[in-house]
Amino acid sequence: MNWTATDLKAITDRLSVKGRTVHFMDKPGAPELKPAKYKAVPTTVDGIKFDSKLEARIWQELKLRELMGEIAGLRRQVRFSLFAGSGEHIGIYTADFVFDEKGPDGTFKRVVADAKSEHTRTLAAWRRTAKLMAACHGVAMRELP
Repeated sequence: MNWTATDLKAITDRLSVKGRTVHFMDKPGAPELKPAKYKAVPTTVDGIKFDSKLEARIWQELKLRELMGEIAGLRRQVRFSLFAGSGEHIGIYTADFVFDEKGPDGTFKRVVADAKSEHTRTLAAWRRTAKLMAACHGVAMRELP
């Protein structure tokens, strides 16, 4: 069926989309999403969306440890600013998990952790980020699991 400009205007006026562009698609439905960079499968647990099944599983384990009193103050997706030696802002690093872990003496120590697969823990970018976190914040990164 061929639509004229008059036909399209009549339809858009009737649908109350005046002034907006109307696109007709050959195939209805949502566009296909690009697969994740490292083939991670997004997963939802307890209404929280995680970037991977591994990250979701680690979250569940950490929540259990928090209930048992081994850790406290569990948070996810915590942002840290990264700076060069000259004080210039380089960028932002978002940690998967931050929590306080109880030591053998009963005191708590801050832990910044990331969910890493065997492949991603060997990447140069990850090693560089871990070194920057140590230099900027004095934090030794922990790779989970």
